[in-house]
Amino acid sequence: MKRLSNFFSELVRYDAKPFERSKFLARHRTATENLFTSESFEESYRLCCICLDFIWERLHSGHWNQIEFFWREIYSYFSALAAVSLFNAEGNLSECIKLIDYGLIMGIDINCILTRLAQQLHDEIPKSSLLQICDVKTDTDFQQQDSSIPFDKETISIYSDPDCECFLKEIGKELPFKIEGGVNHWPAAEKWSVNYILKQCAHRHVPVEIGSKYSDETWTQEIMPIYKFVQTYFDPKQSTKGYLAQHDFLGQVPLLKEDIVIPDYCFMTPELEGERQKGEVVVNSWFGPAGTVSPLHQDPRRNLLCQVFGRKLLILVPASDSAFVYPASEDPLLLNTSQVDVENVDSDKFPLFGKATQITAILNPGDMVYIPPKCWHYVKSLDPSFSVSFWFD
Repeated sequence: MKRLSNFFSELVRYDAKPFERSKFLARHRTATENLFTSESFEESYRLCCICLDFIWERLHSGHWNQIEFFWREIYSYFSALAAVSLFNAEGNLSECIKLIDYGLIMGIDINCILTRLAQQLHDEIPKSSLLQICDVKTDTDFQQQDSSIPFDKETISIYSDPDCECFLKEIGKELPFKIEGGVNHWPAAEKWSVNYILKQCAHRHVPVEIGSKYSDETWTQEIMPIYKFVQTYFDPKQSTKGYLAQHDFLGQVPLLKEDIVIPDYCFMTPELEGERQKGEVVVNSWFGPAGTVSPLHQDPRRNLLCQVFGRKLLILVPASDSAFVYPASEDPLLLNTSQVDVENVDSDKFPLFGKATQITAILNPGDMVYIPPKCWHYVKSLDPSFSVSFWFD
């Protein structure tokens, strides 16, 4: 790969403005680039790691939303330079990819350098190594039916390819509804499976939520390679759940993003009142084994939840019934989450929940469900599953 010199050249040309905020890191940027140019790759890598450790502490010095953005930019820069230096020093592909993925997860994709670099490095991994990982199990080995959830039939309104007029009429009701086969035209609907994801991304690192649901005290997160995530948490014998949830995985791996299409419905809504501006469509991925749960919660924007493979059960409560769902008011981070376990409702503790309108839906491969803003929804995977959500205004 010619020592990845093209990526190094792009990094050297990267705008230095973020480094104006830290003279310490600006000096280290110059030093690492000079070391690389003189082919002192091990020293360049070592110095990059010192900078990454320093920035890591700053990134974890408070609430994520309060961290100044320039720290994320600089973290991504040194992640990319560390990977290029390490590749030239040792050729350790897996560790180089890990460095890049940490840069993407904790930082940003500088001029698309990091996503392109990660893909090129992953493409260099011998196919025999990928096949050995992927052939450990087939998709049928991951199947795990979950019949413990009480539901008789779907009560959600169902449509097939609604036109703009029908879609706008339905969203005006502020109730959820399902569009059957709404994403059957995606290349992902035909191509994707657990093994396909492994073959494309086995050594890519992603943040995995560990625990039955994020509202539990024992819940935690860990960044790990996709193959470890699948081998560990997709095993039907594994009692602990692992979930790649609400993560911009497709932005991290543009090769997969090419297989999905932002639904036209995301651009059909009327203009917002007053001077409020519509935000960008936010795309997130949800990938995990059977039994993963998102507890009953609400989101601030419209949502189209689209199913690529596997099935999911949804239980939805309209925003108009919010008085009956008991949000977790004692924890500021869980104000959008209900205290009620919809599978095992404690009627003595939550007596009003029985008054809430519960709408049930089964999200099959190719389907999408429209979820209005502030509509409460509980989601459980019935099979190994990959979903894509689109938040829009």
